Amino acid sequence: MVDMIANPEVTGHKAGSVAFHDKPRARRINDACAALGVSRSHLYALASKGLIRLVRIGNRTVVPESEIDRLLGEAA
Repeated sequence: MVDMIANPEVTGHKAGSVAFHDKPRARRINDACAALGVSRSHLYALASKGLIRLVRIGNRTVVPESEIDRLLGEAA
């Protein structure tokens, strides 16, 4: 088996050129609800009032991590 990460010919990237983040940049709806401690319906109600931004990526709706941080910061 070829190690794709260590083999730049396979990945098309130089070794070490791919940046990984410790923190996700966006969360799926269920994960965002868990992080905020709210239900799905409450999250969608917040979005319909313009209090949180949801982003469509293909067929998936996600919540940017910056929106979660902002809401949690306002609540403190």
